[in-house]
Amino acid sequence: MSHVNAALTPRHRLIVARLVVDDGWPINEIAARFQVSWPTVKPGFRSCCPVKAHGNGV
Repeated sequence: MSHVNAALTPRHRLIVARLVVDDGWPINEIAARFQVSWPTVKPGFRSCCPVKAHGNGV
């Protein structure tokens, strides 16, 4: 459960993960779309796709 001031709700984090993994969107474009900073987006991305996040994957 997210707190009141959470930038991304669980539903939005799922959308972010799908945009990165399935559609290949860059993190900075997703951050702009959801009006958050890229450091807000990156931890969720790293947890859902750790190999791609570190540049070792596809």
